[in-house]
Amino acid sequence: MILRITVGDNDFTEEELIACIRYAHIFNRKVYLTVNTLVKEREMCELYSYLKPFYEAGLDGVIV
Repeated sequence: MILRITVGDNDFTEEELIACIRYAHIFNRKVYLTVNTLVKEREMCELYSYLKPFYEAGLDGVIV
């Protein structure tokens, strides 16, 4: 199953995404987060900071 989350007024909060990751793992499902933007080298630290809580919650991978 693929869940698509779009940018806009209805974005998931960090807490909601972490809850989704934990819930999916209860059912032995993997969760991948897609970052739909071009990341410049100078933005890598900011991207790392954004993704860190999701990895700590068990995120299985990121697609950039």
